[in-house]
Amino acid sequence: MDLNAMLKSAASIYVHPLTIAMELIVLGVVLVGFSRRQKRKPPGRFGAWMRRFAGDSGVGLIITGIFFLFLCSISPVADPLVFGLEKKYPPLPIDLMTDVERKEVAPDFIVVLGGGERFDPGKPPTSQLSYAAMARVTEGSRLAGIFPKATVVFTGLPNETRAMTESAMALGVSKDRIVTESESKDTWDHPKYVRPIIGDA
Repeated sequence: MDLNAMLKSAASIYVHPLTIAMELIVLGVVLVGFSRRQKRKPPGRFGAWMRRFAGDSGVGLIITGIFFLFLCSISPVADPLVFGLEKKYPPLPIDLMTDVERKEVAPDFIVVLGGGERFDPGKPPTSQLSYAAMARVTEGSRLAGIFPKATVVFTGLPNETRAMTESAMALGVSKDRIVTESESKDTWDHPKYVRPIIGDA
């Protein structure tokens, strides 16, 4: 993995809601601990103010972290954020279309982005994929059945695309319809490496 991919991967961990909440709580605990540390010499006016400020700030950060974690965990807050993103790209109502309408919108390619996997040779490929990745493969395989002339493109890391391919084949997609792209390391890479495969389709 190159440095750029490592940096992006690390950054994505630190901006995760759970991580942000834990960072706030840990920083708050550190500040509270600093404010209560006993010194041999009594602190001056400025030192006393600093310790009081650190203690108050620490308590505030702990409360903020817990409250932020609570907000991100409840449906009334989390669901609208997710639904807002999903509504930007509504799914094609294929199940409501007639055969004629389906032929008009039939794609040349069905592109399925990777969503994570954990390689374990002792498990079947369907169990190696993450829940999100398996859901994508399942939907891609369903679309492949509706559009039998479309080529299915799996994009992601090598082990990921291997597991996606084997899972799709288990769901009935023939191997000669599948193309894999194994250079992408994250979401930003997918369109860059998929474009040469699908062209202007």
